[in-house]
Amino acid sequence: MPATSQLKVGSLLWRVFLPFVLAYFLSYLLRNVNAVIAPWLAHDFDLDAGQLGCLTAAYFLGFAAMQIPIGICLDRFSPSTVQAALFLLAAAGAALFSVAQTPTGLLAARLLIGVGVAAGLVAGLKAIVLCFPRDRVPLATGAFIAVGTLDAVAATAPTEWLLRGIDWRGLFQIIAICCALVATTVLTLFPRLKGPMLPAHGGTGLRSYAFVLRDARFWRLAPLSGLSIGSAWALQGL
Repeated sequence: MPATSQLKVGSLLWRVFLPFVLAYFLSYLLRNVNAVIAPWLAHDFDLDAGQLGCLTAAYFLGFAAMQIPIGICLDRFSPSTVQAALFLLAAAGAALFSVAQTPTGLLAARLLIGVGVAAGLVAGLKAIVLCFPRDRVPLATGAFIAVGTLDAVAATAPTEWLLRGIDWRGLFQIIAICCALVATTVLTLFPRLKGPMLPAHGGTGLRSYAFVLRDARFWRLAPLSGLSIGSAWALQGL
């Protein structure tokens, strides 16, 4: 049974679903926002298409590098602790991006942002599995992904509208504040869980990955998933 199965649905939505879906929402915004601010970055820093592509890719590099460490941390610590700590890094990255004066500064800040939002999806999914009744997990997971990915839209026309009143530096200062607020919200609202955050099969740390890598289903799905999602993110991000 979930560790907080005694909580009512309304409490679960307020204390579990909402804080983590806001984090996922922001991670999606930061993933795609460079596609909107690219003309300003190119103008202010004299960037060509290749440099813009590298700048956008830095997010994914930091994001990918953190996946195995995040998986290990989520086996040992509360998803709220992992998410909050990383989102403080995302806030720092967004703040640094807003004051960067060189392309190298932009690249370092973008890399830090990627590290900071790397648990945006998986920490939320772990929180749902731990807290929601088992028969509600599929619905909660689907709703979580649907609401979070709405920011693929928010990162387009709404962001362009906002940029009519402020510049891209001001936009990233607002994002930095939002990331810090999300970190505080996740840490404050999420219920305290007792015991280790173990996966269903009982393995922890690197043993969890060994369990996955020995599963033939992973090797059938991983190449297709990598090609389709990687292509979609590359096209959508810039």
